[in-house]
Amino acid sequence: EPKVREESIEWLANMPSDKAGPVLMKMLVDTDARVIRKSIDALGDMKFEMAKPELAALTRHQDENVAVEAAIALRKLGDPSAAEAMVPIWGAKSTSADSGERHNAVRRLRSFRLESTRVYLEPRLTDESGRVRDEAKKAIAQLDKDLAK
Repeated sequence: EPKVREESIEWLANMPSDKAGPVLMKMLVDTDARVIRKSIDALGDMKFEMAKPELAALTRHQDENVAVEAAIALRKLGDPSAAEAMVPIWGAKSTSADSGERHNAVRRLRSFRLESTRVYLEPRLTDESGRVRDEAKKAIAQLDKDLAK
């Protein structure tokens, strides 16, 4: 069951990376996209360097959520190039006529935690949708916090 595999990832994420990393890497080929995303996230959080090639390949995954998670994990590992390449795509989506799409795009831009997203986030501060404005405010506050570090 995917739910059981997801729970095992949470358990593995608390183990030393030399033990958990290889197991998590095997889960990157799971049939369930949520399992793959959770594995990617755990590998990024533990900064498991050996996963870089697999994560790079996953940035081209057919499921855009998997691709985004892989780009974020690579950024956590010190390689922001895949996330930077996605910024203009999500930036364009942030101007959609659909407020739900704009909210999702701003949420994605926020998750990248890259200064290059600011140019797309700032116009959303005056968005007609309160949800979009709130997400943009959170994203910019996070960028400012990261910049101050």
